[in-house]
Amino acid sequence: MLLTSIEYTQTALDELDGIIEHIYQDSPTRAESYFKRLDKAIDNLSQSPLIGVVCSKKNIQADCRILIVDNYLIFYHYMPQKQLIKILHIVYGNVQYQKLFT
Repeated sequence: MLLTSIEYTQTALDELDGIIEHIYQDSPTRAESYFKRLDKAIDNLSQSPLIGVVCSKKNIQADCRILIVDNYLIFYHYMPQKQLIKILHIVYGNVQYQKLFT
């Protein structure tokens, strides 16, 4: 079975850094745990790239999917012809995420 590669946009990397930094201020141990949890969930996409919710079901007019991990949303674009997943955004679920795609 051919695994799908994963790439991150700079925006997604910056968002992930911000999330981990925010959690780290309260608890370095919890920050490390969340990082591992998010990283594992994203890594699992390489084996099951269609597990996320289609963005159009959340009123987002973009070709993407959403993986929900606890209170966080991971937006990604799956390109099966290239065997590639591009992580677009990683945000807290309580943000106005529709605005990310306008």
